[in-house]
Amino acid sequence: MFLTKQAIRKIIILSAVLFGLGTLLVLLGVLSNVFDTPSNYLFVFGGFEYLFCVFYIFTGRYSEGKAKLINSATKLIRNELKPAEFLMEYNAIRFSNDLVVNKPDFDVLQRVATAYDLLDDEENALLTVEQMIATSKGKKKNRAYLLKASLLYSNGKTEEAEALFFGVQKQKLDVISKSLCDTILKGDRALVLGDYKTAEAFFLKSLTQSFPKADKLMTLIYYHKLGEIYEKTKEPQKALYYYQYCIENGGATAIRRNAAESIARLSNPAV
Repeated sequence: MFLTKQAIRKIIILSAVLFGLGTLLVLLGVLSNVFDTPSNYLFVFGGFEYLFCVFYIFTGRYSEGKAKLINSATKLIRNELKPAEFLMEYNAIRFSNDLVVNKPDFDVLQRVATAYDLLDDEENALLTVEQMIATSKGKKKNRAYLLKASLLYSNGKTEEAEALFFGVQKQKLDVISKSLCDTILKGDRALVLGDYKTAEAFFLKSLTQSFPKADKLMTLIYYHKLGEIYEKTKEPQKALYYYQYCIENGGATAIRRNAAESIARLSNPAV
């Protein structure tokens, strides 16, 4: 949650306008009764304005302090595949001298970790996840642990990932955490442990299923994972097909660069 002085002024001004409008309507209702022209609906409308005022204080904080960054992450990371641009925006806000509220937020940090991971910045991705773990509780803490396990599997740190993953599985998990466990089990974990048939089936199904439908980012990730699988199973033509997609659609992510390196490796096996 990041709130600047400008954002707080905006919330205060709009809340004051709503409160003032409510007060005006109530005063008009009082005057109408004084002059024997009862207009009780004015009191009702005034009450609604007071409710809108209170409602906006909370929604305004969310919109200004969190939703803007989440919307930006959706646009820059998931749709335009420009994780570095999102990180620039995030850090510009995070280190702004104009901040009044500077509080870590789970949902924002999750997107920051994704951005670092897409740039192959393992160190900062894990540091961000550690921040998520340190600042969250209950269900969200379990999700943060699972995200860390996924990153560890992806980066080949299997022993550490196994201990963390199965430790979390012993907890009482919510529906989202159970779904994450299933994704890790059939995806990243199966891939790193060499269970290529399970991983292949999972990523192919994830690409074609209608719900949840893979967006631009997830499609890119699944294609690259399938390229890895087919490279490891000695099916170069299939691997080249999936890697080529990553080059053509990888945006400004490290996946694009990694796919190009993989194609070069497959095209020159003797090197």
